Amino acid sequence: MPFRLIQSHFTSILQSKKLKRHGCILVLILLLFGQAAFAQEDGFWVRGIILNSATNLPLDNVNISLLGNYSLGTSSDSLGRFSFKVFQLPATLNFSHIGYEDKIVEFPNNSKLLKIQLSPISIPLPEIAVSAERKIDTVFHQPLNVVDYIFKGDTIILLIYKNIFEKYQLAVLDRNESVIATLSLLDYRPSSLFKSCIGQIFLTTDIGTFTILAEADSIALAQQVDDDFLMEVIQPCAFATDSFLYFGRYFYQGQALQYFGFSKSNKLQKVIFPMIQHLKNIDLLIEETGTRFPISGNVWQKDVSHRLVSLREAPYSLKGMMGIFYPKLYAPIAKYDSLLCIFNHSDSEIQFFKEDGIMVSSTPIQYHRLKKWSKTLFFDEINETAYTTFDTKWGNQICSIDMNTGALGNAIPINRDFIDKLKIHDGHLYFLYRNPYHGAQNRMLQKMRLD
Repeated sequence: MPFRLIQSHFTSILQSKKLKRHGCILVLILLLFGQAAFAQEDGFWVRGIILNSATNLPLDNVNISLLGNYSLGTSSDSLGRFSFKVFQLPATLNFSHIGYEDKIVEFPNNSKLLKIQLSPISIPLPEIAVSAERKIDTVFHQPLNVVDYIFKGDTIILLIYKNIFEKYQLAVLDRNESVIATLSLLDYRPSSLFKSCIGQIFLTTDIGTFTILAEADSIALAQQVDDDFLMEVIQPCAFATDSFLYFGRYFYQGQALQYFGFSKSNKLQKVIFPMIQHLKNIDLLIEETGTRFPISGNVWQKDVSHRLVSLREAPYSLKGMMGIFYPKLYAPIAKYDSLLCIFNHSDSEIQFFKEDGIMVSSTPIQYHRLKKWSKTLFFDEINETAYTTFDTKWGNQICSIDMNTGALGNAIPINRDFIDKLKIHDGHLYFLYRNPYHGAQNRMLQKMRLD
C-alpha cells in the first residue's frame, strides 16, 4: 500500500471517537513508519556480528568493505559488532582480518542481522633449533671506551673516548686487529660514525658532519659536509650498484615505502620499484587524523584532496601512542648475487629485482610472525647472507635466513646482556658490550663467529 494511502488511513482512524484515546500511539507509529520509509530512500544499513569460527568469540578490528570499492569500509568494534551503510541492494561485502581467511558475503534484499564467521589461517610457524654457544672474542683490547665503530674494506674504524683530558680519538685497526693509525679529536665533541651508500665514512660532531679519509696507515678529517646535502642526498641513499643509486622514501607517516633509483651515467634515467604498503594502517591512519569520518568512511571532510596529499607526503612525526600503534614500515634492501632483494615484511616475502626495477622472483617468509622477533635484519655484504635476531626468555639469539626458501637456520645464542650496535661482517657478529656485573665502565668491541 502506498505511503500516502496509509497516512490517510491512519488519519481517518484518529478522527474516530472509538480510537481517539489511542491517537498518541498511532501518531507515534505513523512517525516511526515515515522515518523508516525515508531512511530507505537514503540507504540501507547492514548490521551484524563477526565471530571466530573456531572459538565462537567476537573479532574486533575486522575490515569490512564494499566489494570492488576499498574506500568505502568500516571495522568491527571490541564486541565484534559492525554497521555498514549501502545505497543499493543486494550488496556484496568483503570481510578481512590478519590471520583469518577473507570472506565475501552477499547481503540480500531482506533486512536481517548478519552473523559472520571467519576461519583462522593455519600458518605453521618455523621451529628454531638452537645450536651450541660460540666463543666470543674481544677485538679491541685497550681499556678504553668504544663509542662507535664501522667497517671500511679490511679495516675497522673506531670512535674512542680516552679520558677527561685527551677526550675522543679515531683509531684504525687492520685485518689482524692491530692499531695502525690514530687521530685526536680534542677540539670536537663527536657522537657517531656512519657510512654512505657508496662507502664514504662520516663523523658527526657538535659542530657538524665531516668526511673521514682513511688510507693505508693514516686517518684524517676532510671538509665539513653541507647539512642540506647530507639530509637530502647522503642519508636517504639506501643502496648503490655500479650503475645506480637507490633511495627510499616513506609515505603516509611511515606506513608506505617506495624505493627508486637514478642512473649514475644518465641523470634522466630513473627506476621506480612497486610501493610497499600497510593498507590497513593507512586506512586507519586516515580516520585517526580526521581526514575521513566516521569509521564507515561514507563522510569526508571538505578539501579532502589537500588533506590526503598532506598526510601522504608528510615526514614521519608520530609520537607517543601514535608512534606505538603506527611504527615505521620495515623493509630493508640489499644486494644478493646479481639482483637486488627487498625484505617485504608487509607482504611476507623476499622480493628479487633486476637493477632496472623489474621483479624476477619472490621467496615467502614467516620469521617475522614469531612473537620474539626483534624486528631487525642484518645482511653480510661479503658473504651475501641475511640474519635476524630474536629476544627470547633464554636471551638474544641470531638466525640465518635461507634466501631460496625463507627458512631459518639454527639459532645461535648470543651469550651477552646489554649489547649495543650489532653489525655483521665477513661471517662474524660484532657488538659493543659493557659488563655491568663486574662494574665495568668502558664498552668493549667484541665479535662472535657465525658460520
